[in-house]
Amino acid sequence: MHYHKKAILFDFDGILVDSNPFHFEAHRRALEKYGVKITKADYIENGNGMDKEPFYENMQEKYGVAFDLAKARRAKREIYGELLDGVQLVEGVGGILEGLYGKFRMAIASTTHRDYILRILKNTGIEKYFDAISSSKELDRGKPFPDVYLDAMDKLGVLPEECVAVEDSHNGIAAAKNASVKCIAIPNEFTDRQDLSQADLRLENISQLTEEVIDSL
Repeated sequence: MHYHKKAILFDFDGILVDSNPFHFEAHRRALEKYGVKITKADYIENGNGMDKEPFYENMQEKYGVAFDLAKARRAKREIYGELLDGVQLVEGVGGILEGLYGKFRMAIASTTHRDYILRILKNTGIEKYFDAISSSKELDRGKPFPDVYLDAMDKLGVLPEECVAVEDSHNGIAAAKNASVKCIAIPNEFTDRQDLSQADLRLENISQLTEEVIDSL
């Protein structure tokens, strides 16, 4: 049975907002305090869309420097907080959200802290489009576990078959699929080397995310 889709569940970083360069810079500055000079390739290969603790463990092993993981993560978060007012929308997002608004319920399902999501939504003027925000930081498990998608659907009062997720990373796609949600992949320079084959559909950019495409899944 084919269900008319009622809701779109958006990942945040890299899908709605071009924040990955800022996340990388925050990681770079945080780890530099410990004498670890990571490269953009390190972040692309190990960090983006992944659990951040293994990322830091991987960097410890690669660079042979021991540091306090919890302190490094706190430092990264503080630095990102100082940078995030510079985060802008991914090109085309404003028009797409306006076009889909009122036709679907929309939620954010992200690994980012809620307070940062709210600040960026306000700064970019797109907060009005979203009926719910789910942050895995408030849940027991992050992506690739399904928790953040299950939480978003619970807040919207919709079933998995009534939803489509929009993701850019391997772990994000896995989280959506583990929640039994159809998933559209829209990779970017930080994620296009990841295995995104689990997605039901792959688009080149968010401007291709039309009502017809969503309802085709």
